[in-house]
Amino acid sequence: MAYAPFEGRRIYSERLGDGSKTVIFGHGNLASANSWRLMMPYLPLDRKNVFIDFPGFGKSDNVPPTTVEHCADALISWQKYWHLGPAVYVGHSMGAVIGLMAALKAAEFSK
Repeated sequence: MAYAPFEGRRIYSERLGDGSKTVIFGHGNLASANSWRLMMPYLPLDRKNVFIDFPGFGKSDNVPPTTVEHCADALISWQKYWHLGPAVYVGHSMGAVIGLMAALKAAEFSK
């Protein structure tokens, strides 16, 4: 993985492992995908462990406004771009709220 387009800018992500199951890791405020670095060696490699930098964080471009709702839109767009399909989501702090918002928005899109 690397960059996916979002509103004319780029969203960064990286992947560890491969398999039919996907786990997406979302970081907290003032952090990045790098915040998961210490646990990466302990993750099973028989699944896709995917780490995203939300807009304005880490290696992602700044796509104003950087709000929870906007980051949720970026997460949905990014997941569709990489064709990740259904996934387990692990979020820390702000990342947990973004994941919840994305799940609620995705449920609305599927109605």
